[in-house]
Amino acid sequence: MLPTDDHQIRQIGETLRERRGDDYSDVRFSDAEYERRYEAVREEMFFRGLDCLVVYGSSAHTDSNQANIRYLSGYIDQIQSYVVFPYEGEPTLYADLYPHVPDAHLMSHIDDVRWGTEDKGQAVADRIDELGYEDGDIGFVGSPGPAATELPANDYLTLTNELEDAEFSFVSDLMDRIRLKKSEEELDAIREGVALTDKAMRALEDAVRPGITERELKQELMSSYLDDGEYFFQLLGSTSMHDPDMPYPWEHQSDRVLEEGDVVLTEISARNTQGYSGQILRGIAVGEEPTDHYQELYDVGEQVFYDVLDVLEPGATTQDVLDVASPPIESRDWTVHAPIIHGWGLGIQRPLIGTENEGGFPNPPFQFEEGHTVVVEPNPVASDQLSGMFLGEYVHITSDGAERLHDYPMEFVQS
Repeated sequence: MLPTDDHQIRQIGETLRERRGDDYSDVRFSDAEYERRYEAVREEMFFRGLDCLVVYGSSAHTDSNQANIRYLSGYIDQIQSYVVFPYEGEPTLYADLYPHVPDAHLMSHIDDVRWGTEDKGQAVADRIDELGYEDGDIGFVGSPGPAATELPANDYLTLTNELEDAEFSFVSDLMDRIRLKKSEEELDAIREGVALTDKAMRALEDAVRPGITERELKQELMSSYLDDGEYFFQLLGSTSMHDPDMPYPWEHQSDRVLEEGDVVLTEISARNTQGYSGQILRGIAVGEEPTDHYQELYDVGEQVFYDVLDVLEPGATTQDVLDVASPPIESRDWTVHAPIIHGWGLGIQRPLIGTENEGGFPNPPFQFEEGHTVVVEPNPVASDQLSGMFLGEYVHITSDGAERLHDYPMEFVQS
């Protein structure tokens, strides 16, 4: 008979860990690193008066919507998952499908791994009751970043109905704040992801030529790093520099065949086995030098990139970024379709900072700190919305200012 009792499932998981746990050692961090994370989370819970967190993640955006789950456990689910994280007591990880529970045991730093059952809201509510927080202050943590989602409505309703004496609040920003500042172990993982991303960019540069398709370029760059890391994502597209019709690279690649006089724009992120990636954005001119228009797009983007780097230091603010990033772009009546700065780690996260008068980004008040890691990507788009340039990369804010993490040169590449 299928074992569904939590105690039985845990015993099976412990047996699997004893036999196979070393096979997954490259996906987890040290015990000390997880204890550091848990201490930081509980410190923030204390300040906010929270007894327990209900952390939700889904597989959207190539699993980056499970960044908070992965940060706390080391596990990513193919569908969705929960972590119940108490101020006092043992955290619990819920895997979505029963057949995936053994794998969750092997990957997760959290010892208490359970099946979420068909009613995950009820399973989570039962665990909160088990912990003695049925009348406590419960914080909901949803998926991070600009595509943030909260809990599924059915689970939310179950939790609020079953725990009618509890107080609930949405506190997704709690994890965003903690994850933005990186530890030394995280920086080591980031540097691995950066190296894989640079490797993919070099493979793309080598592959670009007239006669190849966008989809074939995607295959070339992906195959360069998958033996050593994980797929994350790439944006990649092409258009003629003489008659452009692409403001920024596409999410989905086509069978368009490259021709001489084209430009290829890309944004690439390759992950290491712990889920940390680089991010690099470049343009490649195909078979000839860039046109004057594309060279101007590149030159403005490069100017903004270095101007932003110059102000990125501990204590710098959103307004400091806007003051140097906005004039070169907005004085030409150009715009941006992506944030000039965004947080980065296990995926995109806040802050999202655009230009002064671009309404697509909130430009919230924010102060940068030592240890923050962000992507600087001034991607100017011309006023006709038919041409643009993608360039930028991942940086680490140190006590001395912004440290560039990528080795790949900052240049308008020519194939």
